[in-house]
Amino acid sequence: MSKTILLVDGFSLAYRAFYSYPLTLTLSDGQPINAVYGFSALLMSGIEEFKPDYVSVCFYRKEPTYRHQIYKEYKSHRPPPPEEFSTQVPLLRDILEKMAIPSIDMAGYEADDLMGTLSKKAEAEGLNCVIMTGDLDMLQVVTKTTHVVTSKKGERFGLPAARK
Repeated sequence: MSKTILLVDGFSLAYRAFYSYPLTLTLSDGQPINAVYGFSALLMSGIEEFKPDYVSVCFYRKEPTYRHQIYKEYKSHRPPPPEEFSTQVPLLRDILEKMAIPSIDMAGYEADDLMGTLSKKAEAEGLNCVIMTGDLDMLQVVTKTTHVVTSKKGERFGLPAARK
């Protein structure tokens, strides 16, 4: 049986979790942890369900991407994330580091670019790939061995993921 890699869209799932759990989930100093808590629960659920041999979480960085060079207005309509979310990102990365789960980001690229590239590399290496994201754009990378697991408002879409 082929080995499986689980690729997780870090900000996408953390952002969903931020709006799914109340801001009253805090540390003793008042630091919100609702996004961290929700993301961690989703990550652990994915690991439990898909039993991957490898796991990695992909993030985007603040620098403009190649898309901004092509189209100056790219995502210009999107407001910046709330500060209560942004302050949780270092905590999220710290948890991943403590769990020995690599987080991947690269200047000029978004998480979906990285996950798409990694999914093709996994396929070339004979691995099954499961991508956890809230971004429906990732459905374009689905193949016989690359699966996308996504949800919207609590409803899971039926593109099956490889199970062991």
